Amino acid sequence: KNIVKEDFDFAFENVDNSHNGICYLKWELLDWIIGLIAGKFKENFYKPSIVIWGKIEKERIVIDNKLWNEILEKDIIYKWSCRSIDGVHILDILDKLSDLLIWYWWHALAAGFSIKEENLKEFIKRYYEICDETIDEETLINKIITDWLIRDFSIIDEWFLNILNLLQPFWQSNPFPIFILEWKIKYINFMWAQKNHLKIIFQDNYWEQI
Repeated sequence: KNIVKEDFDFAFENVDNSHNGICYLKWELLDWIIGLIAGKFKENFYKPSIVIWGKIEKERIVIDNKLWNEILEKDIIYKWSCRSIDGVHILDILDKLSDLLIWYWWHALAAGFSIKEENLKEFIKRYYEICDETIDEETLINKIITDWLIRDFSIIDEWFLNILNLLQPFWQSNPFPIFILEWKIKYINFMWAQKNHLKIIFQDNYWEQI
């Protein structure tokens, strides 16, 4: 847990946020964390985000392919994870960079691919250029569409929660419902020694709720 937190903290302290896309390279990352960091970059900066992880070892490859094995024998290969935003299809970007990639997979908002070390610098340069030239400032505004304005605490009861459960599973094409709560905050306080829990007491005209 501490290692993961250190990786996240280091990433946010050192990432370049000066372009319309994020690209972050760190050799010593755990392979399973690169997608998490890319997702957090996307959420915090609301830009298409790529995180690059270091060399892929030959024994980690499950594809039994002679050409692939020959590549691994003589080249350093980097693994990537991408997360994109509404209005930016990641495939549109990767297609323009495909001459530098070994392979890539994708759907609209996420992708992964591999690249030789010799193409790394050119890829990052062209990626930034494509993002800066094709993504406008309006696209980089995270627009939150809400489902309902709730003014009355009494609406939120067991029946209400059961109805929400019927809408599952929530995913990209069926996102979590977002409600606006028009309540006053009566009390707010961080709890526990690490200050990583938040206690809030909301109040409307008739009710209080923690």
